[in-house]
Amino acid sequence: MIFGLNFDHLGGANVQDNFNSINTSDKEKTVWLHFDADSNETRQFIDQKLSHLDPHIKRAVLAEQTRPRFVPFENGFLLILRGVNLNKDQSHEDMISLRIWIEKNRIISFQKRKLQTISDLKDSLLNGNGPKSISEFIQKLIEILIFKMETPFDELIKDTDNFEMLDLNLLSKTQSDRLSDIRKKCAIFSRYLVPQAEAINSMIDNSNNNLINEQDLKRINETYHDILRRVEDISSLKERIQFIYDEHSHAIAEKMNKTMYKIAIISMIFIPISFLTGLLGINLSGIPYASSGSAFIGFSLLLSMILVIQLIIYKKLKWI
Repeated sequence: MIFGLNFDHLGGANVQDNFNSINTSDKEKTVWLHFDADSNETRQFIDQKLSHLDPHIKRAVLAEQTRPRFVPFENGFLLILRGVNLNKDQSHEDMISLRIWIEKNRIISFQKRKLQTISDLKDSLLNGNGPKSISEFIQKLIEILIFKMETPFDELIKDTDNFEMLDLNLLSKTQSDRLSDIRKKCAIFSRYLVPQAEAINSMIDNSNNNLINEQDLKRINETYHDILRRVEDISSLKERIQFIYDEHSHAIAEKMNKTMYKIAIISMIFIPISFLTGLLGINLSGIPYASSGSAFIGFSLLLSMILVIQLIIYKKLKWI
């Protein structure tokens, strides 16, 4: 276990140093137990102290890979969400899974990596300005998770705006790689945000379990619309980036076509000349004027005249 807290229902909480002394069946207390899902001690603690949990819940909270979802049970509900990765030297889009089982007077959460949202909630409780109830805890948790997405999303939007102002004909390799990186981040965010929005909406629709009061439910509903806006932002970004990709690809193709066209024109100009020089350079007997001193000058004039005639014809055909 990472930590255990007893709510005082006034916005504060007391730290439980002896985890084994936490009585998870004491209905007079509101307890928040937070675990490291990868720890062997966590599995032992669940088997010994949390034996009342449904086996499906145990598998879900300890699973290697999770998808955001809300699953109601008779005595509580399972909520799995994702938060942006704000750990040092790590990618924001590598979203961290948070698995929570909530029942009356019980919050049991699990994480595999450090999540700043959990640290913020814990600090607010220890400082006496945290959630006063489980209902408010859920509302604050979702609100903070969504709020911490603001900075990474604003960065993506700003980067996309900057790309739209660039001359796509002059994109460097570094800029092209950056564009690919933005596209990848949008795809990863979309993978988790869409089911996360569905999970929160499902929780709102199934709020008849008396664990969330009406006031907090309204706030959660507002936060739900915030995440929907982020889902729409991601969808818009993906479309804008696709447009930039298409324009960039078109610019490259257009540039390549012009280059190939110039090469083709040059080749057409020199094909007849190359044919004549090749024909007269075979060093066989019978070549006219081979012994004449002025033959080279005359042949050069002939080639020049052919070149001029070609240019006139291509000009009239609007090939050049």
